[in-house]
Amino acid sequence: MIRNTSKKLENESKNSSFKEFISKGKIPENRSSLLQVEISSLEDLVNAASDMNERVIHDAGSGEYFIIHNEALYIFLG
Repeated sequence: MIRNTSKKLENESKNSSFKEFISKGKIPENRSSLLQVEISSLEDLVNAASDMNERVIHDAGSGEYFIIHNEALYIFLG
């Protein structure tokens, strides 16, 4: 339990540095119709969003962070 709490606090601390680039939202229900690209870190996803002139969306229910750009879903599973 302590290990999970510690990991959660570590993730929240890391994510707070990207707060200005992340909006709250919900992963679309039609996600299966989109090309899916898994990104290895939140920092990489934020950088990709910046390059594509998009915002990162965080779905608090699923814990997923994503961008939709040109019919592709770029996703970090956090």
